[in-house]
Order: sequence, then C-alpha cells, then structure tokens
Amino acid sequence: MKRIVILLIGLVGLAAIASAQPRAVGARFAAAGWMGSEFSYEHTVNSNGNQFLEVELGLERYDGFRLTGTWNWSVWHPEISASGEWSLYLGAGTTLGFLDYSGEDQYGYMIGAVAQVGLEYRFDSVPLSFSADIRPAIGACHGLYKYGTYGILPNIAVRYAF
Repeated sequence: MKRIVILLIGLVGLAAIASAQPRAVGARFAAAGWMGSEFSYEHTVNSNGNQFLEVELGLERYDGFRLTGTWNWSVWHPEISASGEWSLYLGAGTTLGFLDYSGEDQYGYMIGAVAQVGLEYRFDSVPLSFSADIRPAIGACHGLYKYGTYGILPNIAVRYAF
C-alpha cells in the first residue's frame, strides 16, 4: 500500500510539472511528400525554454509507421523580428520504424539514431510556430528498409502552441 501511495504522489507531481510547461502539437511534412508526414508533439522541459522534447509518429511507405523522439536544445535566438521569436535548435534522439508491403510477404523494420538541426519561428500574436529542419538517421535496417532510413531530407512543420 505504501508503494502505491508513493507512486500516486509521484504521478501527481509529474502531472503538475508537465502541465506547467509549454507544449505544441501539429504536423511535420517531408520533402518526399505525404509518405513523410508525421504527427508532431513538442514539450518544453525546463523553465527557461531552451530544451524541449519532440516526438513524431508518421506514416511510412506501404503500410507502416515510424516513431521518432529527439531531445533538442535552442542554441541561438537572433533578434530579427519584433513580432515573434526565431530559434536555431540542435538535437539528438532515436527512431523506430516498421513496414509491411501488402502485395507480397515482404516487411521491414529499422532502429537507429537521429540528429536534428532546425530553425523555428514562433509568433507573439497567435499561438503558432513554423519550423524547417534536417534530421539525418543512421541505424540497423532489415527488409524493405534495405536502402536506408531515408533520413536526409528537409522537413517543414506547423504547430499550435498551448
């Protein structure tokens, strides 16, 4: 019983911390078209806003998914615009994907490490942000991923911040 109470207190504390931090949800689109589309969630993890966790769940070729998580650091905030905030960010993380080609008995999976470099603009007047980034990936591949993890393509993202 004591463990359950401690666990509940920890979960309530974690929920309180998480609800106090800025978050954003949206979509991330790859230059390859809809095959690289991802649902994107961004969560600021410290009080000064220079570190954030980004998690994307996307569609892959055929019938598949790709889940990617990166820990990012805002490293530069140039004073370019008076109506918003620019941010250059760098990050590292991991990715996991699975494919299943319906027409044949072919499948594929991959797991790998990713790096991310991007530029983001957040508006002051509306809760929107736009970003452009490059996220190369390297890792172990099997089956339909035999040509690699398709990671060095530019991406754009649109997110609603709350």
